[in-house]
Amino acid sequence: MPSDLIHPTQGRIYTLDRIVTDHAPWVILFTDPAVIDATTELADLTEATFSGYAREHPAWPAATDSGTGDAQSTSAFVTFSHNGGGVGNSIRGLALVEDDGGFGTHLLLAYLFPSPIGMNVLGDSISRQIRYLQGQYPLI
Repeated sequence: MPSDLIHPTQGRIYTLDRIVTDHAPWVILFTDPAVIDATTELADLTEATFSGYAREHPAWPAATDSGTGDAQSTSAFVTFSHNGGGVGNSIRGLALVEDDGGFGTHLLLAYLFPSPIGMNVLGDSISRQIRYLQGQYPLI
């Protein structure tokens, strides 16, 4: 009988560092869908288009042990602001996407806000930090 595959903390920290430093993921906002789950793909998300919107590249510290054996890194705050132009959106969530050097963009994480946030007029803004945890993977 095979044993479980173990992903030691050192490997988790190394893997997470490669993601947040080598691949410099973007934070994006999305307007749809209203539900996300383990089968959600980047193509399922409708990216925001409100006036002043642009993808954000947060700064990330080196990954560390979370204290439970998971690797963790928490980004600097990213802030999205409406600039007063004529296009507004109702924002359902945010996602972390990675551009792998021209071979396509991958959805790494997605978060659905408890309720939509309006980004419609000058002064509307969303500011968040992303806490990325890299945990144990089951062997199937």
